[in-house]
Amino acid sequence: IAGFSFDRMKANLTLVNSDWTGERVEQLLGVETRTLYPPVVDPAPGVPWAERRNAFLAIGRISPEKEYESVMRILTRVRAAAPDVTLTIVGTSDRHTRRYLRSVSSLAASLGSWIQFRDNLTRDEVRALMASHRYGIHGMREEHFGIAVAEMARAGCIVFVPNGGGQVEIVKGPGPLTYDS
Repeated sequence: IAGFSFDRMKANLTLVNSDWTGERVEQLLGVETRTLYPPVVDPAPGVPWAERRNAFLAIGRISPEKEYESVMRILTRVRAAAPDVTLTIVGTSDRHTRRYLRSVSSLAASLGSWIQFRDNLTRDEVRALMASHRYGIHGMREEHFGIAVAEMARAGCIVFVPNGGGQVEIVKGPGPLTYDS
């Protein structure tokens, strides 16, 4: 219907949302790309660092590829050195991911009350959480970009991400803000 042509596609300017995604497109399709990072909306005014919660925030769909169980295991180890650290997981699930939500909720309950789930929040409520937490954490290893990571960083959170995917570009890794789970 559209008269698709690989030759015409290769002649186009192809924009991608991260260098990582661009590498995949070039490997799979042989197309050169240019990275244009997605815009990030200004967050709520940040709370001064000393007044922020000594807490981690994870934002995203409650879905297996987001690997919240890995995030919880990592922060369980962090709590061995900093027992006052907490975790707030903000996201939504649907009928396709309810089983995963039950699984990670059960794991969270077994680890203790330091993990809190928040769902169906307004955009302003999410922005307020970003502005009041010191740290962000992301669990998906092969995220194409990670807009939640960019938003948390823009809100003043120190964000930790897996050492892979486009989110590494947001924290300027690999480095001290990336991890291998």
